Amino acid sequence: MGAEERKGDMRKAVSMAQRDSDMRKKPNILITGTPGTGKTTTASALAEATQFRHINIGDLVKEKNLHDGWDDQFDCYIINEDLVCDELEDIMEEGGNIVDYHGCDFFPERWFDQVVVLQTDNSVLYDRLSKRGYSETKISNNMECEIFQVLLEEAKESYPEGIVVALRSDSIDDITNNIATLTHWLTTWQTAPPPLGHEFLTSKASLASFIKPDLEWRDLVFPPGHESETSNQKSLAFSLGIYSN
Repeated sequence: MGAEERKGDMRKAVSMAQRDSDMRKKPNILITGTPGTGKTTTASALAEATQFRHINIGDLVKEKNLHDGWDDQFDCYIINEDLVCDELEDIMEEGGNIVDYHGCDFFPERWFDQVVVLQTDNSVLYDRLSKRGYSETKISNNMECEIFQVLLEEAKESYPEGIVVALRSDSIDDITNNIATLTHWLTTWQTAPPPLGHEFLTSKASLASFIKPDLEWRDLVFPPGHESETSNQKSLAFSLGIYSN
Protein backbone atom coordinates (compact mmCIF):
# COMPACT_ATOMS: atom_id res chain seq x y z
CA MET A 1 0.00 0.00 0.00
CA GLY A 2 1.40 3.41 -0.97
CA ALA A 3 1.74 6.47 1.22
CA GLU A 4 -1.24 8.22 -0.36
CA GLU A 5 -3.45 5.18 0.13
CA ARG A 6 -2.42 4.95 3.79
CA LYS A 7 -3.23 8.63 4.26
CA GLY A 8 -6.59 8.07 2.59
CA ASP A 9 -7.38 5.15 4.88
CA MET A 10 -6.37 7.21 7.90
CA ARG A 11 -8.59 10.13 6.86
CA LYS A 12 -11.47 7.73 6.36
CA ALA A 13 -10.91 6.13 9.75
CA VAL A 14 -10.73 9.51 11.47
CA SER A 15 -13.88 10.67 9.68
CA MET A 16 -15.78 7.56 10.79
CA ALA A 17 -14.53 7.93 14.35
CA GLN A 18 -15.51 11.58 14.43
CA ARG A 19 -18.95 10.80 13.00
CA ASP A 20 -19.64 8.31 15.77
CA SER A 21 -18.20 10.72 18.37
CA ASP A 22 -20.64 13.38 17.21
CA MET A 23 -23.51 10.98 17.86
CA ARG A 24 -22.37 10.40 21.45
CA LYS A 25 -22.83 12.85 24.27
CA LYS A 26 -19.97 11.24 26.17
CA PRO A 27 -16.76 9.64 24.89
CA ASN A 28 -15.65 6.04 25.25
CA ILE A 29 -12.17 5.13 26.47
CA LEU A 30 -10.34 1.84 26.07
CA ILE A 31 -7.71 1.09 28.71
CA THR A 32 -5.49 -1.77 27.60
CA GLY A 33 -2.09 -3.24 28.38
CA THR A 34 -0.37 -6.39 29.56
CA PRO A 35 -1.97 -8.10 32.59
CA GLY A 36 -0.59 -6.50 35.74
CA THR A 37 -0.13 -2.99 34.37
CA GLY A 38 -3.01 -1.60 36.42
CA LYS A 39 -5.84 -1.51 33.89
CA THR A 40 -8.66 -2.45 36.24
CA THR A 41 -7.29 -0.33 39.09
CA THR A 42 -7.09 2.70 36.81
CA ALA A 43 -10.41 2.08 35.07
CA SER A 44 -12.38 1.55 38.28
CA ALA A 45 -10.92 4.67 39.93
CA LEU A 46 -11.53 6.73 36.78
CA ALA A 47 -15.12 5.48 36.60
CA GLU A 48 -15.67 6.50 40.21
CA ALA A 49 -14.19 9.94 39.56
CA THR A 50 -16.17 10.61 36.38
CA GLN A 51 -19.34 8.54 36.93
CA PHE A 52 -18.66 6.72 33.65
CA ARG A 53 -19.51 3.03 33.25
CA HIS A 54 -16.58 0.64 33.85
CA ILE A 55 -16.70 -2.47 31.66
CA ASN A 56 -14.20 -5.15 32.63
CA ILE A 57 -14.19 -7.49 29.65
CA GLY A 58 -12.76 -10.41 31.62
CA ASP A 59 -15.60 -10.21 34.15
CA LEU A 60 -18.18 -9.71 31.39
CA VAL A 61 -16.99 -12.82 29.56
CA LYS A 62 -17.39 -14.93 32.71
CA GLU A 63 -20.72 -13.43 33.77
CA LYS A 64 -22.37 -13.69 30.34
CA ASN A 65 -20.59 -16.88 29.18
CA LEU A 66 -19.13 -15.07 26.19
CA HIS A 67 -16.44 -17.67 25.66
CA ASP A 68 -15.70 -20.99 23.98
CA GLY A 69 -14.39 -22.84 27.01
CA TRP A 70 -11.20 -22.86 29.07
CA ASP A 71 -7.67 -22.76 27.71
CA ASP A 72 -5.48 -24.97 29.93
CA GLN A 73 -2.27 -23.81 28.31
CA PHE A 74 -2.83 -20.10 28.95
CA ASP A 75 -4.99 -20.61 32.05
CA CYS A 76 -7.86 -18.42 30.88
CA TYR A 77 -11.19 -18.45 29.05
CA ILE A 78 -11.18 -18.53 25.24
CA ILE A 79 -13.03 -15.30 24.55
CA ASN A 80 -15.64 -15.30 21.80
CA GLU A 81 -14.96 -11.90 20.27
CA ASP A 82 -18.15 -11.81 18.21
CA LEU A 83 -20.32 -12.47 21.26
CA VAL A 84 -18.53 -9.76 23.22
CA CYS A 85 -19.04 -7.20 20.46
CA ASP A 86 -22.71 -8.11 20.09
CA GLU A 87 -23.20 -7.77 23.84
CA LEU A 88 -21.65 -4.30 23.97
CA GLU A 89 -22.86 -2.72 20.73
CA ASP A 90 -25.81 -0.76 22.11
CA ILE A 91 -23.99 0.27 25.28
CA MET A 92 -21.02 1.60 23.36
CA GLU A 93 -23.23 3.67 21.07
CA GLU A 94 -24.53 5.50 24.14
CA GLY A 95 -21.03 6.61 25.18
CA GLY A 96 -19.73 7.18 28.68
CA ASN A 97 -17.86 3.86 28.89
CA ILE A 98 -14.42 2.88 30.15
CA VAL A 99 -13.52 -0.51 28.70
CA ASP A 100 -10.75 -2.48 30.37
CA TYR A 101 -9.09 -5.45 28.64
CA HIS A 102 -5.66 -6.87 27.79
CA GLY A 103 -6.44 -6.90 24.05
CA CYS A 104 -7.79 -4.31 21.66
CA ASP A 105 -7.67 -5.42 18.03
CA PHE A 106 -11.13 -7.00 17.81
CA PHE A 107 -13.22 -4.07 19.00
CA PRO A 108 -14.82 -1.90 16.30
CA GLU A 109 -12.60 1.11 15.73
CA ARG A 110 -15.59 3.47 15.83
CA TRP A 111 -16.29 2.63 19.47
CA PHE A 112 -13.45 4.56 21.03
CA ASP A 113 -12.46 8.20 21.27
CA GLN A 114 -9.28 7.45 23.19
CA VAL A 115 -7.14 4.31 23.54
CA VAL A 116 -4.80 4.21 26.53
CA VAL A 117 -2.01 1.63 26.72
CA LEU A 118 -0.60 1.24 30.23
CA GLN A 119 3.04 0.21 30.49
CA THR A 120 4.98 -1.08 33.50
CA ASP A 121 8.64 -1.71 34.27
CA ASN A 122 9.52 -5.41 34.01
CA SER A 123 10.65 -5.79 37.61
CA VAL A 124 7.46 -4.17 38.89
CA LEU A 125 5.32 -6.26 36.56
CA TYR A 126 7.00 -9.51 37.64
CA ASP A 127 6.25 -8.78 41.31
CA ARG A 128 2.61 -7.94 40.58
CA LEU A 129 2.03 -11.10 38.55
CA SER A 130 3.79 -13.26 41.14
CA LYS A 131 1.50 -11.89 43.86
CA ARG A 132 -1.47 -12.92 41.72
CA GLY A 133 -0.25 -16.50 41.86
CA TYR A 134 0.45 -16.77 38.14
CA SER A 135 2.49 -19.75 37.00
CA GLU A 136 6.04 -19.12 35.78
CA THR A 137 4.90 -19.90 32.22
CA LYS A 138 2.08 -17.37 32.40
CA ILE A 139 4.38 -14.77 33.94
CA SER A 140 6.98 -15.38 31.24
CA ASN A 141 4.41 -14.99 28.45
CA ASN A 142 3.16 -11.70 29.87
CA MET A 143 6.67 -10.39 30.49
CA GLU A 144 7.58 -11.05 26.85
CA CYS A 145 4.41 -9.28 25.77
CA GLU A 146 5.43 -6.20 27.75
CA ILE A 147 9.08 -6.27 26.68
CA PHE A 148 8.14 -6.30 23.01
CA GLN A 149 5.33 -3.76 23.52
CA VAL A 150 2.83 -6.06 21.88
CA LEU A 151 -0.24 -4.19 23.14
CA LEU A 152 1.08 -0.80 22.09
CA GLU A 153 1.80 -2.03 18.58
CA GLU A 154 -1.60 -3.72 18.43
CA ALA A 155 -3.30 -0.48 19.43
CA LYS A 156 -1.36 1.56 16.86
CA GLU A 157 -2.31 -0.90 14.13
CA SER A 158 -5.98 -0.99 15.12
CA TYR A 159 -6.82 2.68 15.77
CA PRO A 160 -5.98 6.12 14.36
CA GLU A 161 -2.58 7.20 15.63
CA GLY A 162 -3.93 10.38 17.16
CA ILE A 163 -6.13 8.62 19.71
CA VAL A 164 -3.55 6.13 21.01
CA VAL A 165 -1.38 7.13 23.95
CA ALA A 166 0.98 5.13 26.22
CA LEU A 167 1.09 5.98 29.94
CA ARG A 168 3.51 4.72 32.59
CA SER A 169 1.89 2.71 35.37
CA ASP A 170 4.70 1.70 37.73
CA SER A 171 3.52 3.27 40.96
CA ILE A 172 0.62 4.79 42.87
CA ASP A 173 1.86 8.23 41.82
CA ASP A 174 1.78 7.16 38.16
CA ILE A 175 -1.75 5.87 38.51
CA THR A 176 -3.06 8.94 40.33
CA ASN A 177 -1.49 11.19 37.70
CA ASN A 178 -2.98 9.07 34.92
CA ILE A 179 -6.41 9.38 36.48
CA ALA A 180 -5.96 13.15 36.68
CA THR A 181 -4.90 13.28 33.04
CA LEU A 182 -7.83 11.18 31.88
CA THR A 183 -10.33 13.06 34.04
CA HIS A 184 -9.09 16.33 32.56
CA TRP A 185 -9.36 14.99 29.02
CA LEU A 186 -12.88 13.67 29.60
CA THR A 187 -14.00 17.03 30.95
CA THR A 188 -12.50 18.84 27.96
CA TRP A 189 -14.00 16.38 25.47
CA GLN A 190 -17.48 17.01 26.81
CA THR A 191 -17.13 20.79 26.61
CA ALA A 192 -15.17 20.97 23.33
CA PRO A 193 -15.10 17.73 21.29
CA PRO A 194 -12.07 17.33 18.94
CA PRO A 195 -12.53 18.85 15.47
CA LEU A 196 -12.80 17.02 12.18
CA GLY A 197 -10.19 15.62 9.81
CA HIS A 198 -6.45 15.94 10.30
CA GLU A 199 -6.98 18.43 13.12
CA PHE A 200 -8.60 15.59 15.06
CA LEU A 201 -5.19 13.88 15.22
CA THR A 202 -3.24 16.99 16.23
CA SER A 203 -5.84 18.84 18.26
CA LYS A 204 -4.95 20.28 21.65
CA ALA A 205 -7.98 18.34 22.82
CA SER A 206 -6.04 15.10 22.28
CA LEU A 207 -5.05 13.27 25.45
CA ALA A 208 -1.31 13.67 24.91
CA SER A 209 -1.59 17.42 25.34
CA PHE A 210 -2.87 16.99 28.89
CA ILE A 211 -0.04 14.84 30.22
CA LYS A 212 1.55 16.86 32.99
CA PRO A 213 3.98 15.27 35.49
CA ASP A 214 2.79 17.43 38.37
CA LEU A 215 -0.95 17.05 37.73
CA GLU A 216 -2.75 15.59 40.75
CA TRP A 217 -6.01 13.72 40.23
CA ARG A 218 -6.99 14.38 43.87
CA ASP A 219 -7.12 18.11 43.16
CA LEU A 220 -9.46 17.49 40.22
CA VAL A 221 -11.67 14.82 41.76
CA PHE A 222 -11.69 15.66 45.47
CA PRO A 223 -11.07 19.02 47.17
CA PRO A 224 -7.92 19.12 49.37
CA GLY A 225 -8.66 17.51 52.73
CA HIS A 226 -11.65 15.55 51.42
CA GLU A 227 -11.95 12.26 53.31
CA SER A 228 -12.06 10.33 50.03
CA GLU A 229 -8.53 11.51 49.17
CA THR A 230 -6.88 9.15 51.64
CA SER A 231 -9.33 6.28 51.20
CA ASN A 232 -8.93 6.28 47.42
CA GLN A 233 -5.12 6.28 47.68
CA LYS A 234 -5.41 3.21 49.90
CA SER A 235 -7.87 1.54 47.53
CA LEU A 236 -5.46 1.98 44.63
CA ALA A 237 -2.63 0.50 46.68
CA PHE A 238 -4.73 -2.48 47.78
CA SER A 239 -5.72 -3.13 44.15
CA LEU A 240 -2.08 -3.40 43.17
CA GLY A 241 -1.18 -5.46 46.23
CA ILE A 242 1.40 -2.99 47.52
CA TYR A 243 -0.34 -1.45 50.54
CA SER A 244 1.14 -2.89 53.71
CA ASN A 245 -0.60 -1.04 56.53
